[in-house]
Amino acid sequence: MRKIIILLFGLLFFIACKNPDTKNTGLFVHDKAKWTYAIYMAADNNLERFALKNIRELKQNLIYDDVNFIVLLDRANGYDKTEKNWTDTKILELHGDTEISDDFVVELGEQDTSNITCLEEFLDFVGRYYPSEYFALNIWSHGFGVYPECKIKTISRSFVQDYASGYSVENAFSILEFSQFLRDFNKLKKIDILQFDCCLMQMIEILWQLKDCADYIIGSEAELAGAGSNYDRLPDTLKKSQTVRECAVNIVEDFKEKYKNSLISSTFAACDMSKFENFQKDLNHFISDFANDNSVDFAKIKNIREEQFSYNSTYIEYLDFQSFVSLFDYKMSEAENSLLQTLSKSYSEIILNSFVSNSYTENLTGFGINIPYNEKLWSYYNQKSELYLDIYNETNLGTIITKIVFPEGQN
Repeated sequence: MRKIIILLFGLLFFIACKNPDTKNTGLFVHDKAKWTYAIYMAADNNLERFALKNIRELKQNLIYDDVNFIVLLDRANGYDKTEKNWTDTKILELHGDTEISDDFVVELGEQDTSNITCLEEFLDFVGRYYPSEYFALNIWSHGFGVYPECKIKTISRSFVQDYASGYSVENAFSILEFSQFLRDFNKLKKIDILQFDCCLMQMIEILWQLKDCADYIIGSEAELAGAGSNYDRLPDTLKKSQTVRECAVNIVEDFKEKYKNSLISSTFAACDMSKFENFQKDLNHFISDFANDNSVDFAKIKNIREEQFSYNSTYIEYLDFQSFVSLFDYKMSEAENSLLQTLSKSYSEIILNSFVSNSYTENLTGFGINIPYNEKLWSYYNQKSELYLDIYNETNLGTIITKIVFPEGQN
Protein backbone atom coordinates (compact mmCIF):
# COMPACT_ATOMS: atom_id res chain seq x y z
CA MET A 1 0.00 0.00 0.00
CA ARG A 2 1.17 3.50 -0.74
CA LYS A 3 1.57 5.90 2.13
CA ILE A 4 -0.46 8.97 1.25
CA ILE A 5 0.67 12.34 2.52
CA ILE A 6 -1.84 15.15 2.22
CA LEU A 7 -0.04 18.29 1.08
CA LEU A 8 -1.13 21.87 1.21
CA PHE A 9 -1.16 23.30 -2.29
CA GLY A 10 1.15 26.15 -1.39
CA LEU A 11 3.88 23.94 0.06
CA LEU A 12 5.24 22.75 -3.26
CA PHE A 13 8.92 23.33 -3.03
CA PHE A 14 9.69 24.53 -6.52
CA ILE A 15 10.60 27.81 -4.90
CA ALA A 16 12.80 28.95 -7.78
CA CYS A 17 10.26 28.02 -10.44
CA LYS A 18 7.63 30.43 -11.68
CA ASN A 19 3.95 29.91 -10.93
CA PRO A 20 4.05 26.27 -9.85
CA ASP A 21 0.76 24.43 -9.99
CA THR A 22 -0.36 20.88 -9.44
CA LYS A 23 -2.90 18.85 -11.25
CA ASN A 24 -4.27 17.74 -7.91
CA THR A 25 -3.39 17.90 -4.24
CA GLY A 26 -2.92 14.16 -3.84
CA LEU A 27 0.86 13.90 -4.10
CA PHE A 28 2.14 11.12 -1.89
CA VAL A 29 5.33 9.30 -1.02
CA HIS A 30 5.43 6.08 -2.99
CA ASP A 31 6.49 2.73 -1.64
CA LYS A 32 10.19 2.10 -2.10
CA ALA A 33 10.78 0.81 -5.64
CA LYS A 34 13.69 -1.11 -7.12
CA TRP A 35 14.52 1.76 -9.50
CA THR A 36 13.67 5.40 -9.95
CA TYR A 37 14.66 6.59 -13.40
CA ALA A 38 14.46 10.39 -13.65
CA ILE A 39 14.63 12.07 -17.05
CA TYR A 40 15.43 15.77 -17.25
CA MET A 41 13.94 16.26 -20.69
CA ALA A 42 14.96 19.77 -21.78
CA ALA A 43 13.12 19.70 -25.10
CA ASP A 44 12.30 23.38 -25.52
CA ASN A 45 14.16 23.17 -28.82
CA ASN A 46 14.05 21.38 -32.17
CA LEU A 47 14.23 17.97 -30.48
CA GLU A 48 10.71 18.26 -29.08
CA ARG A 49 9.10 15.63 -31.33
CA PHE A 50 11.72 13.07 -30.30
CA ALA A 51 11.01 13.77 -26.62
CA LEU A 52 7.35 12.92 -27.09
CA LYS A 53 8.28 9.87 -29.16
CA ASN A 54 10.59 8.61 -26.40
CA ILE A 55 7.90 9.10 -23.76
CA ARG A 56 5.39 7.14 -25.85
CA GLU A 57 7.95 4.36 -26.26
CA LEU A 58 8.42 4.17 -22.52
CA LYS A 59 4.72 4.20 -21.76
CA GLN A 60 3.87 1.33 -24.06
CA ASN A 61 6.15 -0.97 -22.06
CA LEU A 62 5.49 0.17 -18.50
CA ILE A 63 4.16 -2.95 -16.82
CA TYR A 64 6.12 -2.98 -13.55
CA ASP A 65 5.06 -1.42 -10.27
CA ASP A 66 8.56 -1.24 -8.77
CA VAL A 67 10.15 0.95 -11.46
CA ASN A 68 9.37 4.68 -11.33
CA PHE A 69 9.77 6.80 -14.45
CA ILE A 70 9.60 10.50 -13.54
CA VAL A 71 10.06 13.05 -16.32
CA LEU A 72 10.48 16.79 -16.30
CA LEU A 73 9.43 17.78 -19.83
CA ASP A 74 9.85 21.30 -21.18
CA ARG A 75 8.23 21.60 -24.59
CA ALA A 76 8.87 24.07 -27.41
CA ASN A 77 6.72 26.44 -29.39
CA GLY A 78 6.36 25.85 -33.13
CA TYR A 79 7.67 22.31 -33.57
CA ASP A 80 5.40 19.44 -32.47
CA LYS A 81 1.69 20.25 -32.13
CA THR A 82 0.52 16.89 -30.79
CA GLU A 83 -0.57 16.08 -27.23
CA LYS A 84 -2.73 19.25 -27.08
CA ASN A 85 0.26 21.37 -28.11
CA TRP A 86 1.15 22.65 -24.64
CA THR A 87 4.49 24.45 -24.61
CA ASP A 88 5.48 24.95 -20.98
CA THR A 89 7.12 22.69 -18.38
CA LYS A 90 5.50 19.80 -16.52
CA ILE A 91 6.54 16.86 -14.37
CA LEU A 92 5.10 13.51 -15.35
CA GLU A 93 4.85 10.22 -13.50
CA LEU A 94 4.62 7.79 -16.40
CA HIS A 95 2.10 4.94 -16.50
CA GLY A 96 1.45 2.39 -19.19
CA ASP A 97 -2.33 2.63 -19.41
CA THR A 98 -2.84 6.40 -19.63
CA GLU A 99 -2.54 9.31 -22.03
CA ILE A 100 0.49 11.55 -21.59
CA SER A 101 -1.75 14.33 -20.31
CA ASP A 102 -3.02 11.98 -17.59
CA ASP A 103 0.51 11.60 -16.21
CA PHE A 104 1.02 15.25 -15.16
CA VAL A 105 1.74 15.57 -11.44
CA VAL A 106 3.16 19.09 -11.32
CA GLU A 107 2.59 21.92 -13.80
CA LEU A 108 5.34 24.51 -13.57
CA GLY A 109 4.53 27.02 -16.28
CA GLU A 110 7.35 28.12 -18.57
CA GLN A 111 10.79 27.32 -17.11
CA ASP A 112 14.38 27.91 -18.17
CA THR A 113 15.66 24.34 -18.20
CA SER A 114 19.15 25.60 -19.00
CA ASN A 115 19.25 26.98 -15.45
CA ILE A 116 20.75 24.45 -13.04
CA THR A 117 18.22 25.48 -10.39
CA CYS A 118 15.45 23.87 -12.40
CA LEU A 119 17.28 20.53 -12.31
CA GLU A 120 17.95 20.96 -8.60
CA GLU A 121 14.28 21.47 -7.80
CA PHE A 122 13.23 18.58 -10.03
CA LEU A 123 15.57 16.16 -8.28
CA ASP A 124 14.46 17.46 -4.90
CA PHE A 125 10.91 16.58 -5.92
CA VAL A 126 11.92 13.12 -7.15
CA GLY A 127 13.88 12.42 -3.99
CA ARG A 128 10.97 13.38 -1.75
CA TYR A 129 8.27 11.36 -3.44
CA TYR A 130 9.94 8.40 -5.17
CA PRO A 131 12.24 6.44 -2.86
CA SER A 132 14.07 3.54 -4.47
CA GLU A 133 16.94 1.14 -4.03
CA TYR A 134 18.66 2.39 -7.19
CA PHE A 135 18.57 5.76 -8.90
CA ALA A 136 19.33 6.80 -12.48
CA LEU A 137 19.42 10.30 -13.91
CA ASN A 138 19.12 10.90 -17.65
CA ILE A 139 19.98 14.36 -18.98
CA TRP A 140 18.07 14.58 -22.27
CA SER A 141 18.71 17.55 -24.59
CA HIS A 142 21.30 19.01 -26.94
CA GLY A 143 24.94 18.48 -25.99
CA PHE A 144 28.13 20.20 -27.13
CA GLY A 145 30.86 18.38 -25.25
CA VAL A 146 33.29 20.92 -23.80
CA TYR A 147 32.81 23.48 -26.57
CA PRO A 148 33.59 26.34 -26.71
CA GLU A 149 35.68 27.03 -23.61
CA CYS A 150 37.27 23.75 -22.61
CA LYS A 151 40.96 24.51 -22.34
CA ILE A 152 41.37 27.65 -20.33
CA LYS A 153 38.12 29.29 -19.36
CA THR A 154 36.25 26.36 -17.93
CA ILE A 155 33.02 28.06 -17.12
CA SER A 156 32.30 25.83 -20.09
CA ARG A 157 28.73 25.78 -21.33
CA SER A 158 28.34 22.32 -22.64
CA PHE A 159 24.85 20.85 -22.64
CA VAL A 160 21.09 21.44 -22.33
CA GLN A 161 19.55 24.02 -24.63
CA ASP A 162 16.34 25.99 -24.08
CA TYR A 163 15.25 28.04 -27.10
CA ALA A 164 12.88 30.15 -25.00
CA SER A 165 15.91 31.34 -23.01
CA GLY A 166 18.35 31.77 -25.89
CA TYR A 167 20.25 29.87 -28.57
CA SER A 168 23.72 30.74 -27.34
CA VAL A 169 26.05 28.25 -25.65
CA GLU A 170 26.00 30.76 -22.81
CA ASN A 171 22.43 29.59 -22.18
CA ALA A 172 23.31 26.07 -21.12
CA PHE A 173 24.61 24.01 -18.21
CA SER A 174 28.30 24.42 -17.54
CA ILE A 175 30.37 21.40 -16.61
CA LEU A 176 31.59 23.12 -13.46
CA GLU A 177 28.17 24.05 -12.09
CA PHE A 178 26.72 20.66 -13.02
CA SER A 179 29.51 18.72 -11.34
CA GLN A 180 29.32 20.81 -8.19
CA PHE A 181 25.57 20.35 -8.02
CA LEU A 182 25.84 16.57 -8.44
CA ARG A 183 28.48 16.31 -5.72
CA ASP A 184 26.15 18.10 -3.34
CA PHE A 185 23.20 16.00 -4.47
CA ASN A 186 25.15 12.77 -3.91
CA LYS A 187 25.41 13.63 -0.22
CA LEU A 188 21.64 13.15 -0.11
CA LYS A 189 21.05 10.49 -2.74
CA LYS A 190 23.53 8.31 -4.57
CA ILE A 191 23.38 8.31 -8.38
CA ASP A 192 23.92 4.80 -9.65
CA ILE A 193 23.69 5.62 -13.35
CA LEU A 194 24.16 8.99 -15.00
CA GLN A 195 23.08 8.88 -18.62
CA PHE A 196 23.49 11.59 -21.24
CA ASP A 197 20.97 11.41 -24.05
CA CYS A 198 22.86 14.36 -25.52
CA CYS A 199 25.49 14.56 -28.24
CA LEU A 200 29.23 14.69 -27.54
CA MET A 201 29.16 14.24 -23.76
CA GLN A 202 31.33 11.14 -23.31
CA MET A 203 34.63 13.03 -23.17
CA ILE A 204 37.59 12.66 -20.83
CA GLU A 205 37.27 16.25 -19.59
CA ILE A 206 33.65 15.64 -18.58
CA LEU A 207 34.25 12.21 -17.07
CA TRP A 208 37.16 13.61 -15.07
CA GLN A 209 34.95 16.40 -13.75
CA LEU A 210 32.14 13.97 -12.85
CA LYS A 211 34.33 11.19 -11.46
CA ASP A 212 32.74 11.37 -7.99
CA CYS A 213 29.19 11.92 -9.17
CA ALA A 214 27.93 8.50 -10.31
CA ASP A 215 28.93 4.85 -10.32
CA TYR A 216 28.37 4.48 -14.06
CA ILE A 217 28.24 7.15 -16.77
CA ILE A 218 26.68 6.41 -20.15
CA GLY A 219 26.81 8.59 -23.25
CA SER A 220 28.22 9.22 -26.70
CA GLU A 221 31.48 10.86 -27.71
CA ALA A 222 29.94 11.71 -31.11
CA GLU A 223 26.53 12.92 -32.21
CA LEU A 224 23.42 10.96 -31.25
CA ALA A 225 20.46 10.39 -33.52
CA GLY A 226 17.43 12.45 -32.57
CA ALA A 227 15.59 9.25 -31.69
CA GLY A 228 18.05 8.80 -28.81
CA SER A 229 18.35 5.72 -26.63
CA ASN A 230 16.27 2.56 -26.79
CA TYR A 231 13.35 3.56 -24.59
CA ASP A 232 11.21 0.66 -25.78
CA ARG A 233 13.40 -1.77 -23.87
CA LEU A 234 14.36 0.38 -20.90
CA PRO A 235 11.59 -0.68 -18.48
CA ASP A 236 12.41 -4.34 -19.00
CA THR A 237 16.14 -3.68 -18.66
CA LEU A 238 15.72 -1.92 -15.32
CA LYS A 239 13.44 -4.63 -14.02
CA LYS A 240 15.44 -7.67 -15.08
CA SER A 241 19.07 -6.57 -14.63
CA GLN A 242 20.44 -8.20 -11.49
CA THR A 243 22.97 -5.47 -10.66
CA VAL A 244 23.58 -1.83 -11.52
CA ARG A 245 26.63 -2.89 -13.51
CA GLU A 246 24.55 -5.31 -15.56
CA CYS A 247 21.97 -2.59 -16.10
CA ALA A 248 24.60 -0.18 -17.47
CA VAL A 249 25.85 -2.89 -19.82
CA ASN A 250 22.33 -3.65 -20.97
CA ILE A 251 21.44 -0.02 -21.69
CA VAL A 252 24.28 0.01 -24.21
CA GLU A 253 23.18 -3.39 -25.55
CA ASP A 254 19.69 -1.98 -26.03
CA PHE A 255 21.16 0.95 -27.93
CA LYS A 256 23.03 -1.52 -30.13
CA GLU A 257 19.82 -3.42 -30.82
CA LYS A 258 18.13 -0.20 -31.94
CA TYR A 259 20.88 0.94 -34.31
CA LYS A 260 22.75 -2.19 -35.37
CA ASN A 261 21.14 -2.23 -38.82
CA SER A 262 20.75 1.50 -39.15
CA LEU A 263 22.52 3.72 -41.65
CA ILE A 264 22.75 6.35 -38.93
CA SER A 265 26.21 6.79 -37.44
CA SER A 266 25.94 6.08 -33.74
CA THR A 267 28.18 5.38 -30.78
CA PHE A 268 27.37 4.76 -27.12
CA ALA A 269 29.49 3.66 -24.19
CA ALA A 270 29.12 2.88 -20.48
CA CYS A 271 32.02 3.80 -18.20
CA ASP A 272 32.71 2.14 -14.86
CA MET A 273 33.74 5.06 -12.68
CA SER A 274 35.09 2.79 -9.94
CA LYS A 275 38.01 2.18 -12.34
CA PHE A 276 38.63 5.84 -13.00
CA GLU A 277 41.18 6.48 -10.26
CA ASN A 278 43.68 4.05 -11.75
CA PHE A 279 43.12 5.52 -15.20
CA GLN A 280 43.69 9.05 -13.85
CA LYS A 281 47.00 8.03 -12.35
CA ASP A 282 48.17 6.30 -15.54
CA LEU A 283 47.07 9.16 -17.79
CA ASN A 284 48.77 11.74 -15.60
CA HIS A 285 52.00 9.75 -15.69
CA PHE A 286 51.79 9.33 -19.47
CA ILE A 287 51.07 13.02 -20.15
CA SER A 288 53.73 14.25 -17.70
CA ASP A 289 56.38 12.11 -19.34
CA PHE A 290 55.76 13.60 -22.78
CA ALA A 291 55.16 17.14 -21.54
CA ASN A 292 58.59 17.11 -19.87
CA ASP A 293 60.47 15.31 -22.65
CA ASN A 294 62.35 17.99 -24.59
CA SER A 295 63.24 15.53 -27.35
CA VAL A 296 59.60 15.13 -28.43
CA ASP A 297 59.00 16.62 -31.90
CA PHE A 298 55.70 18.43 -31.31
CA ALA A 299 55.75 19.86 -34.85
CA LYS A 300 55.55 16.29 -36.12
CA ILE A 301 52.78 15.50 -33.63
CA LYS A 302 50.89 18.57 -34.86
CA ASN A 303 51.16 17.31 -38.45
CA ILE A 304 49.95 13.86 -37.42
CA ARG A 305 47.01 15.42 -35.57
CA GLU A 306 45.99 17.49 -38.61
CA GLU A 307 45.79 14.32 -40.70
CA GLN A 308 43.82 12.32 -38.17
CA PHE A 309 40.20 11.29 -38.38
CA SER A 310 37.77 13.91 -37.04
CA TYR A 311 34.38 12.44 -36.25
CA ASN A 312 32.50 15.74 -36.16
CA SER A 313 32.61 18.42 -38.84
CA THR A 314 31.51 21.15 -36.44
CA TYR A 315 33.87 20.34 -33.58
CA ILE A 316 36.92 19.13 -35.46
CA GLU A 317 39.09 19.57 -32.37
CA TYR A 318 37.34 16.58 -30.75
CA LEU A 319 39.33 13.37 -31.03
CA ASP A 320 38.85 9.82 -29.83
CA PHE A 321 41.01 9.14 -26.78
CA GLN A 322 42.89 6.25 -28.38
CA SER A 323 43.62 8.46 -31.38
CA PHE A 324 45.07 11.05 -29.02
CA VAL A 325 47.39 8.46 -27.49
CA SER A 326 48.44 7.30 -30.96
CA LEU A 327 49.83 10.79 -31.66
CA PHE A 328 52.90 9.75 -29.71
CA ASP A 329 53.44 6.40 -31.42
CA TYR A 330 56.07 7.76 -33.79
CA LYS A 331 58.64 8.03 -31.02
CA MET A 332 58.53 5.98 -27.89
CA SER A 333 61.28 4.77 -25.66
CA GLU A 334 60.89 1.39 -24.03
CA ALA A 335 59.80 3.11 -20.82
CA GLU A 336 57.25 5.25 -22.67
CA ASN A 337 55.88 2.24 -24.49
CA SER A 338 55.39 0.59 -21.10
CA LEU A 339 53.47 3.67 -19.95
CA LEU A 340 51.28 3.39 -23.03
CA GLN A 341 50.52 -0.27 -22.40
CA THR A 342 49.58 0.49 -18.79
CA LEU A 343 47.36 3.37 -19.87
CA SER A 344 45.66 1.28 -22.56
CA LYS A 345 44.90 -1.42 -19.99
CA SER A 346 43.36 1.01 -17.49
CA TYR A 347 41.39 2.65 -20.31
CA SER A 348 39.93 -0.69 -21.39
CA GLU A 349 38.91 -1.41 -17.80
CA ILE A 350 36.84 1.79 -17.67
CA ILE A 351 34.93 1.05 -20.88
CA LEU A 352 32.36 -1.36 -19.53
CA ASN A 353 30.49 -1.69 -22.82
CA SER A 354 30.52 0.24 -26.08
CA PHE A 355 28.88 0.16 -29.48
CA VAL A 356 29.76 1.84 -32.78
CA SER A 357 27.71 1.70 -35.96
CA ASN A 358 28.44 2.90 -39.48
CA SER A 359 31.82 3.83 -40.95
CA TYR A 360 31.49 7.47 -39.86
CA THR A 361 32.26 6.49 -36.28
CA GLU A 362 34.11 3.23 -36.75
CA ASN A 363 37.30 4.58 -35.18
CA LEU A 364 35.67 5.50 -31.89
CA THR A 365 36.54 3.45 -28.82
CA GLY A 366 34.63 4.86 -25.84
CA PHE A 367 35.27 8.49 -25.02
CA GLY A 368 36.85 11.52 -26.63
CA ILE A 369 39.21 14.37 -25.80
CA ASN A 370 39.46 17.98 -26.97
CA ILE A 371 42.70 18.85 -28.78
CA PRO A 372 42.48 22.26 -30.51
CA TYR A 373 45.54 21.58 -32.60
CA ASN A 374 46.15 24.82 -34.49
CA GLU A 375 46.08 28.55 -33.83
CA LYS A 376 42.73 29.05 -35.57
CA LEU A 377 41.04 26.47 -33.35
CA TRP A 378 42.98 27.70 -30.34
CA SER A 379 41.57 31.20 -30.94
CA TYR A 380 38.09 29.89 -30.11
CA TYR A 381 39.20 29.33 -26.53
CA ASN A 382 39.35 32.06 -23.89
CA GLN A 383 42.72 32.17 -22.15
CA LYS A 384 41.93 34.95 -19.66
CA SER A 385 40.35 32.97 -16.85
CA GLU A 386 42.28 31.23 -14.12
CA LEU A 387 39.43 28.76 -13.63
CA TYR A 388 40.38 25.40 -15.08
CA LEU A 389 38.51 22.15 -15.32
CA ASP A 390 39.90 19.56 -12.91
CA ILE A 391 41.77 17.72 -15.63
CA TYR A 392 43.85 20.84 -16.35
CA ASN A 393 44.50 21.43 -12.68
CA GLU A 394 45.56 17.85 -12.08
CA THR A 395 47.53 16.97 -15.23
CA ASN A 396 49.87 18.56 -17.78
CA LEU A 397 47.30 18.21 -20.56
CA GLY A 398 47.27 21.99 -21.04
CA THR A 399 51.04 21.93 -21.56
CA ILE A 400 50.70 19.18 -24.16
CA ILE A 401 48.03 21.12 -26.07
CA THR A 402 50.07 24.33 -25.96
CA LYS A 403 53.11 22.53 -27.38
CA ILE A 404 51.02 20.98 -30.15
CA VAL A 405 49.55 24.37 -31.12
CA PHE A 406 52.86 26.22 -30.77
CA PRO A 407 55.59 23.61 -31.35
CA GLU A 408 58.24 26.31 -31.85
CA GLY A 409 57.21 28.16 -28.70
CA GLN A 410 54.49 30.74 -28.14
CA ASN A 411 55.35 34.35 -29.00
